[in-house]
Parts: sequence; structure tokens; C-alpha cells
Amino acid sequence: MTETSSADWYSHVSGLIKRRPQLNVYSSADYAGVLAKESVYAFTYDVNAHSNKAREVSLGLPFRTRSYASGDLFGVFSMNEPEGYLRLYIEDAMSRAGIPNKLLFLALSQGLQVGRVSYEHPELDLAPPSPETIEQLLHEQDQSYFGRLMAKYALRSSLSGAQPKIIVPTHVTTERTNKTSLLTPSVIVKEAGKEFPGLSLNEYFCMSVAREANLNVPRFWLSDDATRFIVERFDRDPSGKPLGFEDMAVLAGLNASQKYLGSYESIMRIVNTYCANEAANQAMFERIALSALLKDGDAHLKNFGLVYEDPGSAILPSPVYDVVCTAIYPDLDRELALKMNKTHTFPSTDNLIKFAEKFGVQQEFACEATNRIERAIDLVSEQLSQDTRFKKDPNKTLTRILTILRP
Repeated sequence: MTETSSADWYSHVSGLIKRRPQLNVYSSADYAGVLAKESVYAFTYDVNAHSNKAREVSLGLPFRTRSYASGDLFGVFSMNEPEGYLRLYIEDAMSRAGIPNKLLFLALSQGLQVGRVSYEHPELDLAPPSPETIEQLLHEQDQSYFGRLMAKYALRSSLSGAQPKIIVPTHVTTERTNKTSLLTPSVIVKEAGKEFPGLSLNEYFCMSVAREANLNVPRFWLSDDATRFIVERFDRDPSGKPLGFEDMAVLAGLNASQKYLGSYESIMRIVNTYCANEAANQAMFERIALSALLKDGDAHLKNFGLVYEDPGSAILPSPVYDVVCTAIYPDLDRELALKMNKTHTFPSTDNLIKFAEKFGVQQEFACEATNRIERAIDLVSEQLSQDTRFKKDPNKTLTRILTILRP
């Protein structure tokens, strides 16, 4: 697509949304209702969604005949508004058509959004982008490769967060049969970027610690040149069916700009409200302890969430995602993103255990979990010190992490 034809297409799509500012909303594959924007945002359930929990779009928006109305976009819909680098990229691409509105971002995602809620504009039909292979994502070393991925997939990627990242549909071709199998329908691909050197290596280290400590993690990879961190979608079941996902900002009734409000206590209370079982409390404690022990100062409300098949099914803490040791970056504060025990200071192990006990997590489990994470840090550090990608790292990311975690 040439620059001129791209600009014309963006203007056409933007014009469709402006002329008819409403979207059909689906829960998984089922029609749920209509989201419209006039003086306020309004979401109206389809009458056939009555008494069918599978059609409800959010834990906080149960079926009712009266429309939901809000001056801002509802949390479950705004949860995946592109942020940071991705948003700037999309706005620049569509600059001739004016600043994209929120409904346009949702309309463009068509099927690649995070979670089970999808959107369709009656007059907009987007052809699905062709997939990449995991092999390409891992082995391509052309420095312009991520830029090409951005050009191909950015408009369809509804992802929050400041880091350059996109959703990429994938397939895997096996050498034995030369046939394509949908082993990983889509993945999230992140690039380190210039602002935080070694970020892909950093996240790979932290996620490896989580995996070694037996926390629930999706599959993940690091590219050969260590510039791209790739993670499997955990909001899809093995067959590719979308699962419900809501981050803690949504569940707390807050928007993305308020993700640093609240506390880790508030996260545990939300888990108690929706999950109400010991295993869920233990899993969320492990996730919070992981960030604390890895000195992750960006573990805000949007980096924790709940997953479910539909709002009437079992609700579980999500797998681990978006965890890094932020303390190695001097421009970032070396403190917690949210409060714990009314302070932003990173907690000692003893204070983590006291925190756990406040929410019914037994002292014995909390001690074992923190010890397990600490052992994983040591084991993964030893393993990755022999990894060529870490050995060749000009930023000495692993050394800097260990200077913080093992002074």
C-alpha cells in the first residue's frame, strides 16, 4: 500500500466511525450488544443476552435491559486502548485523518484484541493480516524487522503499556510434514527500544525466574539477537478460543491513567471478591511476591488480572506477565508501584509474609513461596550466565540485575 493510498484508507475508515459512531460487540463468538458514542458512551445489551452469562462482556457489567452510560469509555472496553509507543505510531500513521477516536481503535482490532470481547463496525470489513512463523520472530536479525512488523500489525494491536509491542498472528510449519499447524494462533512481540537498554533480556530473565519457581506462566521466547521478547497469549485456550481477561484497574473501577492508585492489599481484596478460594489467594500472593523480590517497580494495577471462560464460570488469577527488574534503570524510582502496608518501600521477606497472612495465606506457604522464588533467582542467574545472548549483551543486563538483587 503506497503512502497516498494508506492515507486515503485511513481517512475512509475514520470517516466511517465519525458518520456512524457505534460498534457491534461480541462476547467470544456471541453477539452481546451495541456500543455507541453520542454525548456519552452507551452500551446496550441485546435482549437475547438475558439469562446468558456467556454473553456478558464483563464481570462489572452484568446483563440489564437499561443501557449503561458513561462520560468515558467503559473499563473493559478501554482496557486495551493502545498506549505509549504503539499509540503514537498509530496516531502518526493516521495523522492525515485526524486523531483517532476510541471507537476507531476498537474497530481496528477485529479479533486480535486481548480478552473475549471483540468489536465490529457494520461498514468496516478488514482482511486478516498474513501470519508470521515463530521461527521468523526468533531468528530474523535484520535491524529493520520490527519496523516491518509494526507497519504490518500495529493498527490491529490493541495493547496497553509504554514499550514497543504488537500482536502478531503466527503459525508453525513442521519440517517433518511441511504442513502448517496453529500451535500458537498469535503472540505478543515486544522490542527493547532505546529508552530501557536490555529490556528484552531483563523480561526474559524475570519470566524465567517465574517459570523456575513454578508460577503459572505462558510460553515465552527471546530472539537470537536478544532484541525481541515474545510471549504466548494466555487469553486463548488451546483451541484458540478467546478467554475473558480483566486487569485490576478495570476490576477496581479505574481507568488506565489511574493504574498507580490503590495498593497490593486492594488487589488481594479483589481476588477475594471474585475468586473466594485459598488457591487463588496463594497464586496472587506468589505473583506479588515475585515482583517485590525482583525489584519490579512497575507492577501496577494493569499488570495483574483475572481470567475466565465466561463471567459465570470459574474465575482465576491470570498467568504472570509484564514483570521486569526496573531497579536497574537509574531514571526510574526504586520503589513499589503501589503501596504495601501503606508504603512504597520494597518489603523485606518478613513483611511479605505478614502481608500474606492478612489475606488468609498461611505463613508456611508464604515462607515456602518466597524461598522458592529466591532459589529460582539464583538458579536462573547461573543458567543464563552461560547463555550466549546474555554473554554478548553490551549492556551487561544480567550483571546489573544481580548487583541489585544480590549486592
